[in-house]
Order: sequence, then C-alpha cells, then structure tokens
Amino acid sequence: MRRTGGATGGTGGATGGTGGATGGTGGATGGTGGATGGTGGTTGNQCPGTAPANNSACTAAGAMCKYGNNQCTCWGDQWHCNPCPANAPSQGSNCGTFGYACNYDSTACGCDFQNTDWQCLTCPATKPADESTCSDQSAVCPYTGSFCRCRWTGSAMRWDCP
Repeated sequence: MRRTGGATGGTGGATGGTGGATGGTGGATGGTGGATGGTGGTTGNQCPGTAPANNSACTAAGAMCKYGNNQCTCWGDQWHCNPCPANAPSQGSNCGTFGYACNYDSTACGCDFQNTDWQCLTCPATKPADESTCSDQSAVCPYTGSFCRCRWTGSAMRWDCP
C-alpha cells in the first residue's frame, strides 16, 4: 500500500518520496529542492523557489532554506539570509565575511557583532521552553511552524521562542 503524507514515505513523507525529509523531490538531503541536492531548501514547500530578499516578509516561521552557500531562515516575520560556509564551521573559528546564523542539520551556528568567532550548538530535538537557558547567542533553531533564537537578556543566555 502506498502512503501519501505519511511519516515514513510516499508523497510528502518524513523520510522519503516526493517532498520527503530525506530524499526524493524536495527532500532534505537529496533530489530537486533538497538541502544538499539542489536549490529550494530543507523544509519542503515552505521554501520559495528562488532566494527571498533579506529582511523581506515571510509567514513560514521556522523555515530554513538553502540556496547555494546562502541560507535563508524565516523568523520574526522576516527572511534572514546569510552567506554560510558549505560545512559547519569549527567552534571558535573566525567568522570572516560569513553570516549571522547558519544551520547544518541539527547544528546551529551563530556569529554577531559582539563576537566575531563562530559559536555552535546542537538544537534541542523538541522546541525548548521560552526563556529557558541556552548556550549560544545568535543561534536560531527551526521547529515546525516556529523557531527559537538564543539571545543574551542582559544577565543570561535565554531561548526566545515565539
């Protein structure tokens, strides 16, 4: 029996088939539109066919899309697009001309004006509680229909999860 929209395969499935998370057309790791297999992104139909303009409006909170070495993530109702290294940078290495927030599967790396070295963390498997402790200012972790951003509150690092 062929499944459509199922968790393990078929059209829109989580691990394969057309639009699947790990393969097929639009998949996260291969095929047309996949994160490593072409243009179009990692979160299925939420990624525009071409890279959106940086800071343009978006409604797909948590969408993380790759366009060559550029990554666009939708959070705060805007696309945040950055040039990113092809592979996750080493912790503490210099950011150089690369962007503010770059994602590599479950690893989120951030670099900001206060710290010119990459800081990376493993995104929690489930969305953390808003205002809970985190370890990397600037990291943005996508979750289905949402995101969490690790930020400095003035006294501690906390997740901002709208």
